[in-house]
Amino acid sequence: MAIAAVGIFSTPSYELGMANTLVRIALIIGVGLFRLPGFVAVTMATFLLLMTTKSFGLPYLWPLIPFNGGALKDILVRPPVPLQKLRPRVLHPLDIDRQPYPEPARKPLPRQAARQQGERQQEKEKHIWPQFMEGKDESREK
Repeated sequence: MAIAAVGIFSTPSYELGMANTLVRIALIIGVGLFRLPGFVAVTMATFLLLMTTKSFGLPYLWPLIPFNGGALKDILVRPPVPLQKLRPRVLHPLDIDRQPYPEPARKPLPRQAARQQGERQQEKEKHIWPQFMEGKDESREK
């Protein structure tokens, strides 16, 4: 009983604490009524519920079920954020690469240098997003 009391207070989320309490009550009732078969039945029912539940289209127990060793390793041993270059494949991302790590903040440039840098940035954007830049050019010419 002491382990259950410590578990209640050490659970980081209130919602998870309530879910643990419900499972513990179901286990107490199952064991109280049917002893060992009740414990096995409630434990199997809880595990079956976790196996069939999906969150955001993914199995709740992923990467354990279905097993994905690489993803399990990435969850248990987390690399630093700048080293995480790819998005998880299970999410079926349109772009597998993550966004680049942001550059550090810099001091403001003088007006002439800032204007030149802005022009270079617009040229880059024209090559990257031509369908969005067409409207900007037309509005500037008028």
